[in-house]
Amino acid sequence: MTYYWELIQHDGTRIEIPPEMVDVVKRRMTDNLPVNTKTMSIPAHQIKTFRITEKPYGTAFLLEEVAHAFNEQMENPDGSLISRWVKKGVTQDKWNRYYSPNVAYKKLGEEGAMVIVAFRLPIHQIDANLVQYCSEQEINRITKIY
Repeated sequence: MTYYWELIQHDGTRIEIPPEMVDVVKRRMTDNLPVNTKTMSIPAHQIKTFRITEKPYGTAFLLEEVAHAFNEQMENPDGSLISRWVKKGVTQDKWNRYYSPNVAYKKLGEEGAMVIVAFRLPIHQIDANLVQYCSEQEINRITKIY
């Protein structure tokens, strides 16, 4: 599976970069040349970091983005809704009161004062601004049968 990359500028601006453009961006950064996007040219000295994200890239996910945009359900051949594992951070208090009693939510870990919670959502309800897709390693960890 391939993933989007993100270029983060010193002012906090984030730009998604498709995987096929990663080598070009890396080369231009190494050569201290500006990185050109469809809408702007970013001088190399304005780039804070360039890193891979957990947002999957590919045709299937483009269809999922369309399903979300139009709030259209996508179904498996058996009629069940297509869903994906996603995650988000919540406070420890919210985890204790709301999420932990419900078996549909899995605790992935902690980051600072936040608990990272994983759960399944139908693809038409996934809002990339609110949740992130779980990586394959995270999915394997939370679905492992004991």
